[in-house]
Amino acid sequence: MKKNLFRNLKMIITCSMLLLSTVAFSQSRQLSGTVVDTSGEGIPGVNVIVKGTVTGTVTDIDGKYSLKVDDNPNLTIQFSFIGYKALEQQLSNQSVINVTLEQDAIGLDEVVAVGYGVQRKSDLTGSIASVSSDQMKEIPLSRVDQALQGKIAGVNISTTDGSPGGNVKIRIRGANSINGGNQPLIVVDGFLGGDLKTINPSDIESIEVLKDASATAVYGSRGANGVVLVTTKQGSKGKTEVTFSSYASAHEKMNSVDILAAHEYAQILNERAAIFNQPALFSAQEIEEFKQTGGTDWEEEIYRDYALLHNSQLSVAGGSEKIKYYLSANIVDQNGLIHNNDYKRFGLKASIDAELNDWITVGFNAIGNKETKHGMNFNGYWGNPVDNALRFPNTTPVYNEDGTYCNDTPIPSVGLYNPVATVMEPRRLAITYNALINAYAKFKLSDDLSFKTSVGSNTIVKNGNSFSPLTTLNGFNSGKNNASVSNSISSNWQNTNTLNYLKTINDIHRLNGTLVFEQQHTEYRSNNSSVRNFPTEALGYNKLGLGEERNTIDSGHNESNILSFMGRINYSFMDRYLFTVTYRADGSSKFGEDNKWGYFPSASFAWRLSEESFIKEMNVFSNLKFRTSYGETGSQATGAYSSLTKLNTGMGYPLNGISQTIGIGPGSNGNSDLKWEKTGQINLGIDAGFFDNRLSFVLDLYKKTTKDLLLDDPLPRYTGHSSIRRNMGEVENKGIEFLLSGSPCVNNFKWDVSFNISSNKSRISEFGNSGYKIIDEYILKQGEELGTFYGYKYLGVWKSNEAEEAAKFGSAPGDSKYYDLDNNNAINEDDKVIIGNGQPDFVWGLNNNFSYKNFDLSAEINGVQGNQILNVTRYWLNRSIRAAEMVNYYRPDNQDTNVPGFSNTEKDYNTPNSRWLEDGSFVRLRNVTLGYTFNEDLLKKVKLSSARVYFSGQNLLTITDYSGFDPELSSTGNSDTKVGLDASPYPSAKIYTIGLDIKF
Repeated sequence: MKKNLFRNLKMIITCSMLLLSTVAFSQSRQLSGTVVDTSGEGIPGVNVIVKGTVTGTVTDIDGKYSLKVDDNPNLTIQFSFIGYKALEQQLSNQSVINVTLEQDAIGLDEVVAVGYGVQRKSDLTGSIASVSSDQMKEIPLSRVDQALQGKIAGVNISTTDGSPGGNVKIRIRGANSINGGNQPLIVVDGFLGGDLKTINPSDIESIEVLKDASATAVYGSRGANGVVLVTTKQGSKGKTEVTFSSYASAHEKMNSVDILAAHEYAQILNERAAIFNQPALFSAQEIEEFKQTGGTDWEEEIYRDYALLHNSQLSVAGGSEKIKYYLSANIVDQNGLIHNNDYKRFGLKASIDAELNDWITVGFNAIGNKETKHGMNFNGYWGNPVDNALRFPNTTPVYNEDGTYCNDTPIPSVGLYNPVATVMEPRRLAITYNALINAYAKFKLSDDLSFKTSVGSNTIVKNGNSFSPLTTLNGFNSGKNNASVSNSISSNWQNTNTLNYLKTINDIHRLNGTLVFEQQHTEYRSNNSSVRNFPTEALGYNKLGLGEERNTIDSGHNESNILSFMGRINYSFMDRYLFTVTYRADGSSKFGEDNKWGYFPSASFAWRLSEESFIKEMNVFSNLKFRTSYGETGSQATGAYSSLTKLNTGMGYPLNGISQTIGIGPGSNGNSDLKWEKTGQINLGIDAGFFDNRLSFVLDLYKKTTKDLLLDDPLPRYTGHSSIRRNMGEVENKGIEFLLSGSPCVNNFKWDVSFNISSNKSRISEFGNSGYKIIDEYILKQGEELGTFYGYKYLGVWKSNEAEEAAKFGSAPGDSKYYDLDNNNAINEDDKVIIGNGQPDFVWGLNNNFSYKNFDLSAEINGVQGNQILNVTRYWLNRSIRAAEMVNYYRPDNQDTNVPGFSNTEKDYNTPNSRWLEDGSFVRLRNVTLGYTFNEDLLKKVKLSSARVYFSGQNLLTITDYSGFDPELSSTGNSDTKVGLDASPYPSAKIYTIGLDIKF
């Protein structure tokens, strides 16, 4: 009986379950949709769960999901993904639910760009830093690189030229190459080789900086110097949103250099004349008059009191379920600190993304700019108005009585010319057009597999025009006016094909595989003409045919190609153990037949210890991850045809024995054995978070070695060539980076703070056959750092009690005293030694963001410590007797000084001299911005969705012992062999800004 009862009970239960399942099936329905971020991009891996149940799924690679749910309108669907704010949605009667997830400000794992794709931050195994649009919008920016200054450990950004549209130097973990460039690769929306200067900061969604070889190896030969990934804004579905931003700035010269007052200058010149038994140059009455009037203030004559800048941006964004669009226009109009110097930039951006059907999406992105710059080139030294305004005698008036420029100087001075004429007379116009166009098509082959192909081009057209009338330095010296016109066009074409596979297995294994085939073609064409001696100056550079003397007529063309293959696998096990393996092969036309291909592997591993039970039990860490990686990248640090022997078209042959005839002869010596410079890098890192990641730090240690440097090896003269380019030499970079960030306050009063500090040493571990090379004021030497100064060691001046010793050197008391290395009582080239270095010991940045109710305040401070600057400006000021320190020159009654006196025995050993080396360390208040956001209730009355007004000050305070204009500036531009040299670059400015952001 029991047996029958059990059998009957089993049958009843089975039938009941079948009945219930049938009812459930008949009352269920299919739910689908797409989960996107605020930019409209699909988010893969989002958990979609019916609240209170275990029923759920995850989104595919495009953010799409499909889920069978009970037909119950009261059900709640939960959407969650690490790094984003969780979202709940009532089911109601919907069969399609599309949602947009917002990033969690304190979240650990937002999605970041990693090159040829995106990845959750929690899954990263390499060293990648990110700056979002939210971090950039708080301060007024006219250039993208300003957004990175002082914010990222290991990224050193300096403004080397304060002119409008001037140069900015970016270094990620030091310099790798000697002859090649060390600027990082800029990737804009997947296109390799962009320019940050041409991008409107308001158009940027995010910036990622790839630092270690694991992260940069996906770009192979292009990633040796680090990679900056720029993702611009795209449209999003919803109502059309119009944003207008505008600000105006007043720029004021940040600092001045101490020079002699007019009466001091006149008095010292009279004293100098007396020492040389010459008549006085100025009368007592003239000196007294200079004391009363101050003479001519040349800086006041050439500088504006305030230079104005205006920046405005208008954008329109929106879209539907199928089509999204983003359009923007931007204009920057800036006056330079110096008269007759200005910069304008007009830019347009357009992007359209269209979902043609469930498996094909196409898109188009275009960025265009026109830059116009007036004013002379301030690089170099001779004829530089910054230098002239300091050195030209303030005892000289601007104009002669007849209205012509006055160029009278009491004593002969090299390279000087009336500063006002130097600024106002040259006619310079540079126009640059830049167009970056990229189109793509993306195919969803399955839930796990997608393919994307893109074609793009970056075209830059430059036009340079210059006219120097007789009233300029060149015209004055030669007695002839001259004009030149140059034109160039460079085009870069790129095709990228990416196959991506994403699969999650049993919620334990996550596999992401990427295959890339890429090809790029670069072409450059140029022509330039220079003509002298025009009968009229009315037309300037607009009619070269009027010139009587053809000085230069030239043109050029070169092209190169790169073919690339890349494979990458990201594997995650239980979200704890993370592996990344990458292999890239690049073939370049720049190298010989047997060396065209370079191969660049990398591998990295990360362990998320915070997911381990023994770490969780400690209740200390909200995040703890250990990272390690090794990888190789490369560089084509040479010209397009370096492997080939080239002819020189500039040869002249006297066929008739009198005049030269244009001819062709042997040029540079080719080397078919040339191959890639290769950089291997090892990285160790720790990421840690506490108190739900309200406090976190990142620590990285790295070492990278660049081998097979492309250097010029000297050849004996009998070969007919001075040198040949070979692979020889090695540079080593070692460094440490630390980032500490936190959110001490998160309620009504919010405070976010971050501090970063990094130190890097670039050392030449091998240098060709000779072991060293002297380049002007610098030496490249095995065992020494890049940027090492080489010259004479200054010991002060000879005192009266050292007259006998000074005589051995042909000197007298009051003359300069130098270190005699070989003790032969003579100062010559053999006595030069290493006297300093221009590289800093460390750089740091401190960034604070505060907000209370509708007010926000940000403050940025950064500093550089331990670098030296060779103050060439100070040297020339002393030589011209214009430096303020000349009041303390040596005299028998003033021997406690290091400033030499006036004598016939004084020897000038020019600038490679430790006397002119100064400490370049500084601390700068980079930016302070106070903003106010208006209440939404008030804005609704005027039909605005948001509005913010702000006030900002930049470069308000600089603490430094450096005596020049600005310790950050450099006259050597992007060079890394020559760093820390001040030869009167264009000064920096203090900037005062008021701005408005509104959204409709």
